[in-house]
Amino acid sequence: MTRYAMSQQLTRLIPLARERAVKGAELVASGKVRKLAGPLWAVLGNGDTYIVNLAAGSCDCPDGKAPHDASGAKFCKHYCAVVLAAGE
Repeated sequence: MTRYAMSQQLTRLIPLARERAVKGAELVASGKVRKLAGPLWAVLGNGDTYIVNLAAGSCDCPDGKAPHDASGAKFCKHYCAVVLAAGE
């Protein structure tokens, strides 16, 4: 992903995910995001690897289990990283 494309994605994510979007971009830039099979992605966190299901909009990290907005959406840094890496 080019820097321009990532900046466009960040512009869209920041109002929703705030600092988690920036942390997600750091994970992508440091090569910690890997595509698995189908909608599944692996993201290396702080000593742990978390599985993100892009189709379900979920991550198995502790932060990914708590809603972050009034609609119940979950935007942990791992999910944001996958959205950026996948170009969604």
